[in-house]
Amino acid sequence: MDNINDILQNRAEDLSLERGGQLAAIQEVLNKQYPGKVRAKSLNNGELTITTPSSAVASDLHLSQSNLLQQLKSYQVETIRVKIG
Repeated sequence: MDNINDILQNRAEDLSLERGGQLAAIQEVLNKQYPGKVRAKSLNNGELTITTPSSAVASDLHLSQSNLLQQLKSYQVETIRVKIG
């Protein structure tokens, strides 16, 4: 019989709870380039959703997307979606 820690770890993996840690690390990367201007909202199936209240920042995110994808490669980010709001 598995111990409780193994059961909880397996359940966390089933629910993809490790993404919270990934999002925190991704937010740190974003804060270096856009301090206080963007938020890493979600990461699902390799798609990172970033929100910003500024259309100018959203435009800059689109222009620098390939560079940002390189920086976030280790977090399994394949595409970036930017939302204004």
